[in-house]
Amino acid sequence: MAAEALENAAREGGHRITVETQGSAGSTPLTAAQIAEADAVIFAHDVEVRDKARFAGKPTVDVG
Repeated sequence: MAAEALENAAREGGHRITVETQGSAGSTPLTAAQIAEADAVIFAHDVEVRDKARFAGKPTVDVG
């Protein structure tokens, strides 16, 4: 799963990560405070990310 791989890579690199999943089982969106605190955003997805505008102004990496 992409979320687990990102969490493992962040931990191994000494970084902190918060993952928002969006799937058929539902999602728990990040709060405005979590987004504001983020240094960057990684979109790792198979389908289009919902509400991308929430992350406007943040450096992003977008991969399928």
